[in-house]
Amino acid sequence: MANGGNTYVLDMGESYNILGLIRRYAALTGVVEPQIVYTGLRQGEKLDEELYDPRETRKSTSHPSISTVCVDDGGRVPMDEIETLYAFAQTGVSPAELRGELGRLIMSTSSNLSASSAMEV
Repeated sequence: MANGGNTYVLDMGESYNILGLIRRYAALTGVVEPQIVYTGLRQGEKLDEELYDPRETRKSTSHPSISTVCVDDGGRVPMDEIETLYAFAQTGVSPAELRGELGRLIMSTSSNLSASSAMEV
């Protein structure tokens, strides 16, 4: 089933409520239920995982619980751009200059992606 460069996603079934799981475990094993402290979400933390990006195409495989995704190349940075960035980093530039160049590269890739997404609509 595997081919070089493919990304596979496993269907792991239904999500579970972690609090219910802890309570059930405590009841089944006879241990005292631990004290739960709710701290809230940290920056960047999510309650649900998004397995697929809108730019990806999901395809089934020979196994019903495994799918593969194909990414639209519109968001990919060309290898020559990466090599240019690497060469720039080797010249001894400051971290701030390197971050600036990386930001430019990301923004140009994002703009190209936005433009190609707009044309698809």
